[in-house]
Parts: sequence; C-alpha cells; structure tokens
Amino acid sequence: MPKVIDAVFEDGVFKPISTVEIKEHTKVHLTFEETESIAFATSGSVPARNKQSVDDIALEPEFLPEEA
Repeated sequence: MPKVIDAVFEDGVFKPISTVEIKEHTKVHLTFEETESIAFATSGSVPARNKQSVDDIALEPEFLPEEA
C-alpha cells in the first residue's frame, strides 16, 4: 500500500521529517514533488531577497509556534 512521507533532502540524502515505520534496508520506490515552504508561499510580510532568507527567518526557533 502506498504511503506519503514528508522528507527533506540534505547532504545528498532524503531525511524523513517524522518517524517512518519500516525495516532497515527495505528498498522503496520514491516519487517526489517539491513543495514551497509556508514562509515563502506567504512572503510579503517578511522582506527578503530569496527563498533561503525567508526559510532561515521563518524557521528560527523563537518564531516557531511550538516554542511559544
């Protein structure tokens, strides 16, 4: 059965954002779709010149809702 897993691509590796229930060394077939960050999608409230600047500001721990 297909599953959708959100991941980040870092250092040449796809890293799941949450825990994945799968046995080690299991082969999988990945189909990926790039998603726009929430911060960049709602840009305009934060002046920035590029996507990375927006993400850096929005993902700063002091601005995350769970930290409030």
